[in-house]
Amino acid sequence: MNSGIAIDATVVGPPRSGVHYAVAAGAIALGSYGRAHVFTGDSDLIDACARASIPTSPGPVAGNVLRRIAWQQLVFPHYLRDAGVLFAPAYTAPVRCPIPYVVHVHDTLAFRRPELCALRNAAHMRVLMPAAVRRAKTVLVSSTAEADAVHSRFGVPIPRIERIPLGVDPCFLDRPQARPRERPYILFVGNLEPKKGVGQLLEAFQSLDTGDHELVIAGRYAWRSAPIRRALQQAGPNVVHLGYVPRTELPTLYAHAALTVMPSIDEGFGLPILEAMASGSPLLHAHHPVLCETSNGRAMTFCNNADLASQIATALRATPPTAENQEWARSQSWERWAQHALPILQAAI
Repeated sequence: MNSGIAIDATVVGPPRSGVHYAVAAGAIALGSYGRAHVFTGDSDLIDACARASIPTSPGPVAGNVLRRIAWQQLVFPHYLRDAGVLFAPAYTAPVRCPIPYVVHVHDTLAFRRPELCALRNAAHMRVLMPAAVRRAKTVLVSSTAEADAVHSRFGVPIPRIERIPLGVDPCFLDRPQARPRERPYILFVGNLEPKKGVGQLLEAFQSLDTGDHELVIAGRYAWRSAPIRRALQQAGPNVVHLGYVPRTELPTLYAHAALTVMPSIDEGFGLPILEAMASGSPLLHAHHPVLCETSNGRAMTFCNNADLASQIATALRATPPTAENQEWARSQSWERWAQHALPILQAAI
């Protein structure tokens, strides 16, 4: 690696969620500037790196958390001795890392709201993340709220925390294909898990007279999703669960939506906000500080469950979003992210 940047992308694997997409996109963006080496066991990411002429080395296949932890802590340090700096883009780093490193903390939910996390993930974060952030040369975060959380909870000095908002995937800049559904629809995109607020969205939709609109749910069942599964099974014909939707099909789904709703209880960033805005979809999201920051105050919001139904009705009657909003979202590229992240990594060497 000759004093370059080693990137631990071993968290990436199917089925991908927001952090996986962010880690993969960030690795490609950084690697495009050269002198980066990506460690991953994900075949899709290996292929993407090959197309961009980014060197890779095999890591453990994602999915087995204990195996990945063991590899990161016991094996990975031996590969790092020739690197100049490690970029650890998913919360944790080797405890005995032989080189300086920069860690990316996407959120602090495992500490603030552990009930919204998978038990295994929460345990992993609670054991390894505190030491990782305290020993890092710099901690990257995606929002001001998470910067404050890292500072207050772990005592990391403010000068060692850098906020760089995530980027939007280039596929959301493509021209959408033909309308994917005959009826107009309200769209939700994301894993079906407790923090996403899908149950509240279902209740709000079913309390409204939305005319011919469907509610389309695009996302796989994730942890603690049994209540959501039961609610969807009982929801009736106006609620359609598509399951997991491939990344390449999402831009068209967003672009033709009458409204995209993100009712999350908590988030570290909220990539679907940028994706919806870049695709030209009207957007309604929870009035959460992170989500308001991600949308740059350019979307409608709701304050509580009681407010959600009325705001959906209002949003369906509202004037479509301006081209300026769409262009702003499209400007939030991964190239922009890498241009800000690269000097921070180089300064850590």
